[in-house]
Amino acid sequence: MKGIINEDRERFLSIIIFSSTKDKIHIKLPMEFAKKIIKNDSLDFFNDEEDIINSKKLTELVVSAFNYDLEGEVAYLETRRGDTIKVIIE
Repeated sequence: MKGIINEDRERFLSIIIFSSTKDKIHIKLPMEFAKKIIKNDSLDFFNDEEDIINSKKLTELVVSAFNYDLEGEVAYLETRRGDTIKVIIE
C-alpha cells in the first residue's frame, strides 16, 4: 500500500533525469546516505547559471519529505529546455 512505510526495509532516494539531449540519468541512493550528503550540501546537480531550478529549495523539499516519512514521487519538474526531473522516495 502506497504511503505506509515498512520500517524493516531499506528506503532509497531516486533522482531520474531525462535531458532534452536524450540523456537519461538515474541515481538511486540509500536513504541514510542521501540524508548525509544533503546535510553536507553535496546533492547539487544544478550548477548552471541558466538553470531555473533552485537546488537549495529542492533539497529542502526532499528533507521535508524525509521528515514526514513520505513515499513515492515527491517532486516532478520540467524545464523550458525540455529536461524532466523526478525525485522519488522508495
